[in-house]
Amino acid sequence: MAQISKSKLGTFKTCPLKYKYQYIDKIEVEKAEQLTRGIDLHEIFCEFYNKFSVDDITDPERQFTEIFMPCKSDHKQDIMNFIKFEVKRWQSCSEKAIFKPLFRELKIVDTEAQITGIIDRVDFDGKNFILLDYKTGKYNASKLYEYRFELALYVYLLERYDSFKTKVNYWGIIFTNANVFWCEPVKREEIDKAIAKVEKYRALIAEAERTGEFKQSRSPLCQWCEYKERCMNALQ
Repeated sequence: MAQISKSKLGTFKTCPLKYKYQYIDKIEVEKAEQLTRGIDLHEIFCEFYNKFSVDDITDPERQFTEIFMPCKSDHKQDIMNFIKFEVKRWQSCSEKAIFKPLFRELKIVDTEAQITGIIDRVDFDGKNFILLDYKTGKYNASKLYEYRFELALYVYLLERYDSFKTKVNYWGIIFTNANVFWCEPVKREEIDKAIAKVEKYRALIAEAERTGEFKQSRSPLCQWCEYKERCMNALQ
C-alpha cells in the first residue's frame, strides 16, 4: 500500500501527469516563487519560538518585532500580521508557561494507515487543544471546505500519534498575508470523509501506476505549473 499525503493527493487531483513528473519520475524543477515564499515563512514562524524565553517577555510587541528584524522585507506583511496574532494571544494567555505551541512543524508518518503529514502547530490554551495551519496566500472563504479536508487529515494523524493520544478540540487556519484567523470546533464527520477520500485517491493512483496512464488535466493552473514546458512538449 503506497504512502499518501495531502500534497500527493492534491497534486494527483489537480493533474495526474504532474503527479507522475513529481513523484514517480522525480523530475527536479525550480520551485514556484509563491511556494518558496510559503516554505520560508513556515520556517520563520517555527523558529520564532526558539528565540525567546516566556520569562523574559515584558513588552511583547516590541520584543517580538525585534526577533523578526533580520527577516526579508518581502515577508513584512505576513510577519506583521503574525506578530499581531501572537501579541493578542500573549495578552489573553493566563498561563505564560503554555504560550508556546506544543508542537511545531511536526511530521507524522502513520505506518499502519500509510498516511503522512506535517502539522504546522498545535496549541494548548489550558483547556483545549487547537490544531492550526498557516496559509500565506490569499484568503478565500469559499475554499474552507477544502481546508477542512487537510485539517481533518492532520487531526486523524495527531490523535493516533504516540506522543499525543488525546482529542483535538478545535482546528483553524492563520492566514498571515490576509490577517484572517479562522477557527471552529473539530467536525468529527469530516475526519471520516477525509479518510474515505484518501482511500479513493489511493486506489486511483494505484490504477494509474498499474496502467501507466497519467492523464493531463488542462486548467488555468497550468500557467503556474513548474512542469508547464515539459508538459507542452509532451503533447506535441
